[in-house]
Amino acid sequence: MRFAYETKSTPLAGGTAKVIVPKWSAVVPGTSDAAEFGISEDYRRMTKFPNAENTDFKKIARPVATMINKAGAKIQSNWECEARKKEFICSAI
Repeated sequence: MRFAYETKSTPLAGGTAKVIVPKWSAVVPGTSDAAEFGISEDYRRMTKFPNAENTDFKKIARPVATMINKAGAKIQSNWECEARKKEFICSAI
């Protein structure tokens, strides 16, 4: 699990600015095996990266790549689990 939040205030109407997703709002305390990181942009720009070498891009891209690499095995495991549940339920009828 990864938690991201912006570190710069987002300009709002009327000349004000506000951090939309502050750290305290983005991070779920006590989540096991979690990592948190700040993105050095405001809310509107926090997912707009100039290139793949950007530090903030790498903070997000690495865990997403890991999830993608694990997805096939996880999907297969889920299907097998569902098949076992279906087999158990059908045999009990």
